[in-house]
Amino acid sequence: MCEQQVRRFREPLQSKYAAGLIVLPLNTCYKYEPIGAYRRVDRAEGEDAPITVNDFKSYAEMGVRPRRGVSENSATYFGCSFFTSCVELSNRLKLPKPGKKIISVVLRQENGPISINEESTHLDFWAYWDCPFEEIVAEAIYFEVKL
Repeated sequence: MCEQQVRRFREPLQSKYAAGLIVLPLNTCYKYEPIGAYRRVDRAEGEDAPITVNDFKSYAEMGVRPRRGVSENSATYFGCSFFTSCVELSNRLKLPKPGKKIISVVLRQENGPISINEESTHLDFWAYWDCPFEEIVAEAIYFEVKL
């Protein structure tokens, strides 16, 4: 990856990557067709607050410690987690649960690279600093999870 591409990443990924502390997975895609993806968001029970840019922050950006088995130097820790299958996301997170909702978005190559685990349908998205989250948010919708 060239230096110009590295500078497009948001902090703290940009400085970690530039320092050689993080390497994106080999299956990272920089060119891809728009892809529908699903993400879990937290809301108070019964709350339908608007979807915001904050719903797309990585654990690293939020200052959340990595979950067990994930290193602070893992690319996954700096990515925004999605699934390409709403069913798989619901099953893995045992949804529906009070306060847990799913949003549906469309990710595009100009907004950042992705890495997809085809087996689990898990997708990591590393947003560029100029990613137009306002546009992604404007297109995002709540996705109803029913038993």
